Amino acid sequence: MPGGNPILNNPYREPEWHYATNLEGELDYEKPVKGRRMFTGIVQTVPVPQRGQLGLMEVNEFAATNYGSHLINILRREVVAWRAADYPSITRV
Repeated sequence: MPGGNPILNNPYREPEWHYATNLEGELDYEKPVKGRRMFTGIVQTVPVPQRGQLGLMEVNEFAATNYGSHLINILRREVVAWRAADYPSITRV
């Protein structure tokens, strides 16, 4: 787990960490979380049905349930599969 550095990820690789999000949609810089944050389509916030209903670890799961089929998240899964297959159909250019 990263410690003390506000930059969590290498700019040339898929993100491996993100900061936890509280129920107001603010980043919690004290809690790096393994994995990539789910894209919700709403800038820097994650909508929560009712305040206080979800804990910090459940916010990303809520986003996955409600936004997992968003085009950005589908594209991210395809890129992960393409990288895992060792970049098929690429050229030197």
